[in-house]
Amino acid sequence: PRGAALFALARGGRAPWAAHLLWPGRAVPQGPPFCYGRAMALIEIAPLTSLACVLPLRRLAREEGWRFLDRLFDEWASGAARFSGRGEEMLCARLEGRVAGVGGLCRDPFAGDRRIGRIRHVYVAPAFRGLGIARALVGSLVADAGAHFTALRLVTENPAADALYRACGFRRAAGDRQTHRLDLAGDSPCPLPIPQTPQ
Repeated sequence: PRGAALFALARGGRAPWAAHLLWPGRAVPQGPPFCYGRAMALIEIAPLTSLACVLPLRRLAREEGWRFLDRLFDEWASGAARFSGRGEEMLCARLEGRVAGVGGLCRDPFAGDRRIGRIRHVYVAPAFRGLGIARALVGSLVADAGAHFTALRLVTENPAADALYRACGFRRAAGDRQTHRLDLAGDSPCPLPIPQTPQ
């Protein structure tokens, strides 16, 4: 299974991409670009094996009028979607141990091509938005997808999500069961900073 990735986040920073990738086992660098003179927080991106910790996010999504996390729970319970197939995963983002968001990658059942994946159920709690967590989740999913899929598709009608996905290299796409598409061989992938080792 995929190991956890850690993202160092400068406290108080609300830049579009304030998170920096650190590989597991590496110490947090004490100099630029990771510190910015502020204390550090860590975003942990790790595989999700149970939906118990997602219950608070489900409630928050419902309060905002979004029901896609209800579908996640329904499909997980029925076995229709467990994100356990080849190349599939459901990731959870935690900030200082608190569940901040989720996002999934699966084979696209609507594409008619097993080489096409689908991004699903990306959600970040309102209190954690603007910190780069959604982009860290999507970036991790895109990075993992390259070994298994040639393209990714998704559907969103949310303007904020549209901006996020386009910033991550997706382009708007017409057609059945898609609003955005990323061709992994040709389109620019979601940029992830290069891990750096402390000097």
